[in-house]
Amino acid sequence: MQKNETLQTKYEEYLTKGETPSKEFNVGSYKAVITNKRIILIKKFPKAFIPISYTSITNIEHHVYIHWGILTRSLILFALSLYTHIKSGDFKGLIDTFISFIEKNIPELAGIFSVISSDTLTNILQILLPSLALLYLLKFIKSLSGRLKISIKGSPSLRITTSMSKDVRNFIKLVETSIESGGEPVLTDTATDTEAELTELEPGHTYLVKEYRPEKSFKLFLSAVDCGCTGLYISRTNPEQIRKEHKLDTDFQLISDLISIRWLTESLSSADAIPPEPDQMFALISDFIRKNEKTVILLDGLEYLIGHANFEQILRFVQGLKDKIGVRDARMIIPINPHALSEKEMALLEREMNTVL
Repeated sequence: MQKNETLQTKYEEYLTKGETPSKEFNVGSYKAVITNKRIILIKKFPKAFIPISYTSITNIEHHVYIHWGILTRSLILFALSLYTHIKSGDFKGLIDTFISFIEKNIPELAGIFSVISSDTLTNILQILLPSLALLYLLKFIKSLSGRLKISIKGSPSLRITTSMSKDVRNFIKLVETSIESGGEPVLTDTATDTEAELTELEPGHTYLVKEYRPEKSFKLFLSAVDCGCTGLYISRTNPEQIRKEHKLDTDFQLISDLISIRWLTESLSSADAIPPEPDQMFALISDFIRKNEKTVILLDGLEYLIGHANFEQILRFVQGLKDKIGVRDARMIIPINPHALSEKEMALLEREMNTVL
C-alpha cells in the first residue's frame, strides 16, 4: 500500500471533488482503490473505469467453479485432432461421405462443396481442431483461479477473474465492513479487524455467532480442537482452498489431522462434497458425534441451506442437531449473517441456541 498523498497524485484523474484514496489493491487485472466516497476499479487494457458506491454493494465473495464441461470439450477435440493425423485416410473417407450426403440432400450447398476437396477440408481441420482444443484447455485452466463476485443493487453482478491473494482477501474484508456499516469501510493499517477475545466452548452447547464471515467462529473452532476436540468443519468453501489459505498457519497445521472438512455444495465433483440436504447433513453430523468421544462442529452456510429449502425446515434441522449435541460431549458453532434473516426468524433461531455471540 502507498501513502495517501502518493495515491492522490496517482489517481487524481479518477477522483471527484473532496474524494481521498486510502488503500490500493491488486485484484486480478484491476487496481481496486478504496476512497472516502466509493470503490474505484481501474484496468489499463482494455481500458475500464468502474466506480461503485459503498451503499450499492449487497454482497462480495470469492469462489472457484470447476468447468468440467470445458475440459471435456478440450479432450474430445484433442482426440479428434489425433484421429485426423493417425487415421488421415479414414478421415478423408468420412469427409467424402459427408460431402456426398450434402450434394444429394442439400443441393443448395452442393456448389460450395464442389470447390472444396476432402484433402483441403482435412488440412483445415487438422489445424482448427487442436487450436480449439488448446483454447478450451486454457479457458479451463483460467477458471481454476476463481472469481471475485461483487453484487450490486439494481445492476448485474461484477465478476473479476482472480486467485485468492492476500490483496484480494484484504479487499474483501474492507468491503464487508462497508456492507455491515452501510457506508464507508473502517480502515486500519493492517486492513484487519480487531479479534474479540475467545471463550472456551462448553460441552453440550450450541453457539450462534453473528458475523458476516465466519472468522470468529473459525477461531473458536480451532481453539476447541486445540483443547482436545475432534473437529468437523462444514463450509461453503472448497476444502482444498481452505487448506491452501492456511498452509503457512502453524497453529492450523499442527491440528489439521484432527479436522475433517466437508464442502457444502450442489457440485458433487469432490469426495468431500455434501449436498444442501438437511437429512444428509443431519446423518453426517450424527455419525461424526457417535464415532468420536469429544467433538466440535462448525456449521457454516446456514443462509445457503435456507435458500435451498425454507426457514421452517432448517429451524427443525437445527433443533434436531441441538438435541443431539446436548446429550453428548459435543459443541456446535453456527455463524450467521444477521442481515440475511428477518427479525422474527433471527429471534426464533436465537431462542434455540445455548449462547449467542
